[in-house]
Amino acid sequence: MYGQLKNPPLVEALLEIRWRLPSVESMPLVDPAYPVIVGLLYDRVKDQYEFGETAPEAHLLPPEFLSYRPTHRFRVGEGQWPLVQIGPGVAVLNFTTSYTWDRFRKAATVFIEKLNDAYRVATKRIPELARVTLRYINSLAFSFGEQDVLDFMRDKLHIACAIPREMVTPDTVAGPPASVRFEVRYPLTRPDALGILSVRRGTRADKAALVWELLVVSADRQVPDLDELPQWLSDAHGVVEPWFFRLIEGDLYEEFKGGD
Repeated sequence: MYGQLKNPPLVEALLEIRWRLPSVESMPLVDPAYPVIVGLLYDRVKDQYEFGETAPEAHLLPPEFLSYRPTHRFRVGEGQWPLVQIGPGVAVLNFTTSYTWDRFRKAATVFIEKLNDAYRVATKRIPELARVTLRYINSLAFSFGEQDVLDFMRDKLHIACAIPREMVTPDTVAGPPASVRFEVRYPLTRPDALGILSVRRGTRADKAALVWELLVVSADRQVPDLDELPQWLSDAHGVVEPWFFRLIEGDLYEEFKGGD
């Protein structure tokens, strides 16, 4: 995925892992592994992700108010990608322009192993996962207000969204849509998950952009065990890759592929 494209639209690819946090009556959720797991994970990944960053809120708020929010990042170098993140109940692997599926898969496999080991040392048990997400964020520059985004979605992304013509007559509507928000979710057979496509207005390099995301999300009873995550990841990618190439088939594929 993306590897054969010279000008890929990829903004970010990420794997997010969440584990269940206990709560007592009305008290906030608490991660028994945090903050010990931060140092334990860094010790295990610092040979590759040596540059550490701490989010300001990690110093300002108690851990019970930071549930599922990454508080520490470990990068390959200052301001560089990829990176891994850790916080109460959550760990994330993030790639940007260095992404290829092979690199991402290998990095994710190592990341999962290191996270599992760090959690076991911190708590003496195996983490019970609550949700896992494979997410690809793509974008390209788009002139909202000048171009009709619904026409573009239909002609270039093969997504047909039609508005009744009576709603958009010149008497009432001054121009093309100023924004868009579209999402569809499909239950998947393998992995046991939801496959999600969303399209929205966003920004890229401080300019208006059309953003489309492809996600595979397993939650609650769908979630695999941590040691089954590498297979889950491969299955999820097996769904997302053909979806991506079907969406860009035609003009966008030629644009992203670049010259010979």
